[in-house]
Amino acid sequence: MTSAQIRKVFRMYQEKIESLLADEEWSRGALYKHNQVIYLKDMTTRFPSFSADREKAMRWICFMQGAFWSLGVYTVDEMRAHNTITPDEEDVRFVYQGHSLHRLSPCTACGDLDGCHRAKELPLS
Repeated sequence: MTSAQIRKVFRMYQEKIESLLADEEWSRGALYKHNQVIYLKDMTTRFPSFSADREKAMRWICFMQGAFWSLGVYTVDEMRAHNTITPDEEDVRFVYQGHSLHRLSPCTACGDLDGCHRAKELPLS
């Protein structure tokens, strides 16, 4: 997964955690399930940098996926699809702040002379 994909999936999981905590019927279930979701919510406040510490961010996403699977929130196939999701332009621009992200002009942030190579993560319009 690219850093921008990690951010996109992270935002999806944040929304899912919020919806699980807001669902009274689900949160009245087993206390351990509710506590696991509370722990995941706490993890989102301490999430590592998407670009500076990409490998650590990936491990955290994997942990969250394992918790979601054990709680029966997502299936393995659904999470496999999450891992191949196309990032939004907002995610790419957030992760690569300071990059030109143009396909044809030089990027001073990364030194690419034939267009910023991070631009390949942008969805083609």
